[in-house]
Amino acid sequence: MRSIDPGELGIFSASVGLRGDIVIVRLSGELDMSTAPRLGLQIAEAARLISPPRLVIDVQHLDFCDSSGLNLMVKTVHEVERAGGRLLLSGVRDRFARLLRVTGLGRTLQARPTVELAVAELTGPGDGGL
Repeated sequence: MRSIDPGELGIFSASVGLRGDIVIVRLSGELDMSTAPRLGLQIAEAARLISPPRLVIDVQHLDFCDSSGLNLMVKTVHEVERAGGRLLLSGVRDRFARLLRVTGLGRTLQARPTVELAVAELTGPGDGGL
């Protein structure tokens, strides 16, 4: 029997926190068809924390994202917008940025370089800043 390299497990994690009245969801690992449903539940619960929902999904440490992960993010953007809120990505790196360009989803899944810039934009003037 061969031993399993931890890098082969495709570990995925998501953490949810608040910065003022902005929900921050930090992703790491591999977002795919096996992890997207669990993330969908976490994001739906997180979006209910603030009304209207304002979310930043930080993908800086996301190593992989397949079509089910992209589909989840697009669906989430539309749900957040229907509720009168807004969602921004942060920390988009090389492979994920290319994926957004190739699929044409860069307009739907708007990104900012850092969590701080995304939070500042969602907070907007007159909301007390960070």
